[in-house]
Amino acid sequence: MINIEEQTTTNTVIFLGAGISYVAGVPIQSEILKTICNNKEIFYSNNGNIFIKFLKDNFGLNENCDNLPTIEEIYFFLDFFISQNENLNSKYPVEKLKNIWNIFTQLICSVIETEVYVGNKADNAYNKFWQKLVELNHKISIITTNYDSCFFESFDNLYSQNYLLNYNIDFANYYDEYMRDINSFFWWDKAEEGVNNTKIIDVYKLHGSLEWLYCSNCNKVMHLPFFHANYNLENGELKQPLIFNEKGESIQRIATCPVDKCKYQILIVPPTYNKNFNNSILKDLYFKALRKLRMAKNIIFIGYSFPDADYHIKALFNRVNMSKKM
Repeated sequence: MINIEEQTTTNTVIFLGAGISYVAGVPIQSEILKTICNNKEIFYSNNGNIFIKFLKDNFGLNENCDNLPTIEEIYFFLDFFISQNENLNSKYPVEKLKNIWNIFTQLICSVIETEVYVGNKADNAYNKFWQKLVELNHKISIITTNYDSCFFESFDNLYSQNYLLNYNIDFANYYDEYMRDINSFFWWDKAEEGVNNTKIIDVYKLHGSLEWLYCSNCNKVMHLPFFHANYNLENGELKQPLIFNEKGESIQRIATCPVDKCKYQILIVPPTYNKNFNNSILKDLYFKALRKLRMAKNIIFIGYSFPDADYHIKALFNRVNMSKKM
């Protein structure tokens, strides 16, 4: 049931796209693919070599990597054979294509995490963004398709001003059984249970986030702020971010779920036409965002251009009566 008081509050929803992330230092898709093909660490790694060989065999990639396909084209090519459960040929059976799909996604995560934290562009761009929101003094909610973590990290300065982010996810960080042996840095209070005079900003990251580690066994997400999880380029396993004590000694690795002992994976939706929203967490976020858009008085778009691959976002706004928005 919708609360009447909430319904009458002036709400503003800001929809963030890749444009603001690019200003903050996140490479655009064409730059991501170019980095994958030209980065020496990736090129000489096991998984990097597998992926680049796949591009040479199926997309005619030359030695200079100046005839790159788009990221969407590569995913679409892989998705076609995987969805039909058909081999491409004897060299690329469907199981190998699935592995290449996973490798490609892991390489994208690795490039973004490596490239975005060079210099202070992220801090400068998002600090200005957050400061402008504070000046507006509106009830603000944010919906975004970006999964870089500089979004959260630049918010740190607003905590002293009694602002909290609510990601609208039931994080594993809230529960004793997950957190009893984990460093206290990862404890998070539920924003919706915040103290009085706290200003809560609802955030809906529809494509997931690079700082969300997902356990498919218990269906929980561990929020890993400030620790940039990355994939091992040799075996495709998630690197285990270290937690340090006050003496600077390594005391904890958390790339596995502390309850189920299953390996974590980063929870994101890669830029493919065939997006999979079977994950209950992301599906729930989608419908929560829909409800927030329907309640919004104003909707502001920043750096978002409704790309062809985001058909689900177009469907989201088709469900909202935009004629009543300002």
